[in-house]
Amino acid sequence: MLFDSWEKALTRTPLSHLKCREQNLSASKDERLRHIPAEAPFSREPCGNPNISHGSPIFACCLMLLTSCTSKNVLDPTTSVDRKNSVDIEQKLAKLEKLAAQKIALPMSPERMRQYEKQGLCIILAEGDPYLYVDYAALRFSMRNNLPKDWDMYLQIMDDEVRRPVMEDAAIRSFFDLEKRIFVIENFLQQFPKFHKADELKKCLNLSVNAFTKGVDNTKPKDFIAEALQAYGRFFVNSPNSAYKKQVEDARNILIPSETQSRKSRIQ
Repeated sequence: MLFDSWEKALTRTPLSHLKCREQNLSASKDERLRHIPAEAPFSREPCGNPNISHGSPIFACCLMLLTSCTSKNVLDPTTSVDRKNSVDIEQKLAKLEKLAAQKIALPMSPERMRQYEKQGLCIILAEGDPYLYVDYAALRFSMRNNLPKDWDMYLQIMDDEVRRPVMEDAAIRSFFDLEKRIFVIENFLQQFPKFHKADELKKCLNLSVNAFTKGVDNTKPKDFIAEALQAYGRFFVNSPNSAYKKQVEDARNILIPSETQSRKSRIQ
């Protein structure tokens, strides 16, 4: 897909959103959807964008894979063929990572845009400035027939990390979004503890947990008590055996007295 302007490129639809529904999963549609948590009323984010629900394509794809649904296009990472494929994608990703994370100047010519896309890069706005990032969705699509299961899930997770980072303008996007992120990454690490990029994912997970329980500069749980408590409740339902259960319990217990006092104030 070619773009005649950088504005269009910034609003492109990730290929993973288009392709994840085409996977031939062994479970029926009703069985897969049964595992996706129901919608809940969402407030608006501190940055003013609508929250994205549990039904988002990236989360649904990861969740379906985590609930033992096996795709015919997703390979077993323990076989010799898949070990070779893992090496191939590691090498390709390493080359892309050397080119990524560069700040660039806009506007730019269509020729330069096409060059970046051919290289497997995309442009993402971070704190209002454009940066080059690895286009994980395009990489996943280009290797869709040779992806071991762990790499397939990893590329979906990283596409979400790049396109929807934990923070935007020093504010949390949504406590619900953080709860989903913790669930997906923690389950991935439990399933593939020796994955090549496990340390990188652990850093992402720790960042999400700290933001979820303590907040960040412009967004604290106490400033969004109702949303935070509801997200904590979802966490206990979806991740009852999480290694971070104690941290979330402590964060919830801090907020409960404030919520009680807030209710009393509204009644009066």
